[in-house]
Amino acid sequence: MRRVKLLSIKNAKAFEYVNKEAIKYTCRFFVVYLACLPSDFEILSNKSASAESAAVLYGFKISRKYGNSVSRNLLKRRLKNIYLNYFQENYHPVAITFIPRKEITNLDFTEIKMEIFKAINWLIKNLEKKA
Repeated sequence: MRRVKLLSIKNAKAFEYVNKEAIKYTCRFFVVYLACLPSDFEILSNKSASAESAAVLYGFKISRKYGNSVSRNLLKRRLKNIYLNYFQENYHPVAITFIPRKEITNLDFTEIKMEIFKAINWLIKNLEKKA
């Protein structure tokens, strides 16, 4: 199994790249943007992945409207864990951005995981068609 390293998107330029180049998936609970990882992705993440690991860039756009900092950080930890689990099994060199909606607060971890896996599978299938 491949060792995947999750690198966070920190700068506005990287978020703009993902939004411009990505395929969008919208559902009742969130919006996800997924784009192919460019060859110079180190510029987007300000970090570099080692040769033995593969990198996936991820970013969250979680506003204060979502809830207090405790609930926002809980969602971020859950999403990072879900991404890591997914990309350990099915590696694709992608950059992914996640924007939650207020309704996601009603879901538990397994429901969020199922919805995100469904979204990522759909996005990757359509990304391969686009390429």
